Amino acid sequence: MKALDRRTLMAVTVAGIATPSTLGANECATMDWITMSLEARNLAYNNVEHVGPENARKKTEEWAAASQTLRQQRLEHLNLAYGNGERNKWDLYPANDPKAPCFVHIHGGYWQRGSKEIFACLSAKASEHGIQGPIIVTGWSAGGHLTSFILDHPKVAAGLAISGVFDLGALRDSPHVNDKVKLSEEEIQNLSPMRRSIINKPLGIAYGTGELPAMIASSRDYHAYRSQGHVPGDLIPIANTNHFTILDELRQPNSTLTRAVIAMAEYQTT
Repeated sequence: MKALDRRTLMAVTVAGIATPSTLGANECATMDWITMSLEARNLAYNNVEHVGPENARKKTEEWAAASQTLRQQRLEHLNLAYGNGERNKWDLYPANDPKAPCFVHIHGGYWQRGSKEIFACLSAKASEHGIQGPIIVTGWSAGGHLTSFILDHPKVAAGLAISGVFDLGALRDSPHVNDKVKLSEEEIQNLSPMRRSIINKPLGIAYGTGELPAMIASSRDYHAYRSQGHVPGDLIPIANTNHFTILDELRQPNSTLTRAVIAMAEYQTT
């Protein structure tokens, strides 16, 4: 499965974009963006400020340390290049059975921060590495957006989008995001899952009950949008978690999110 950066992703998908429905064209109807100040708009999606920079740093360092331990134990398939860029690489942790489902995780960071070295603790390339089973994709934050976006790839069987943003128009006036990402109006229209056709594949949509109201609304609105198409996929609120602590669910063998991923894999192999 080929991974794509943002610009390439837009170029190869524009031709297949459908006209958005009335609901899909809405920009987070639960937030009154017109009357909100620029500062309020910025804070509406600033997850680090919401949990506190120190808490965010500690959690990220915890993930990085656990990931370093795993990567040192599994050195054989690290830093596999899929493109020419310095960061166009992924890590692979193959199972003993090549026909086992392949779990792919897309990290977050508002499409500008984060790295695979931080998130390896959550443990596609293609058949040359022995992967023949169904591919289940999960993604967190910006990775949640990309998970929903890549669901139509023919090799992806199902997905779990965690704490994603599904209409990028809401980030147009968020300086901590868009000052660097610089989303154009065309990109907002073409890269927003809420403005695209509904993909008939299983997609779980999860969020933490302690997240920012705008983040919660994003997940709930996108699930409602997909429900119009009667496509499979649960809305999964995770109690007492925020934008960062929700990701620890995927590190627990019997958590709600882990069970959701396993259920998707089992469905694809039965």
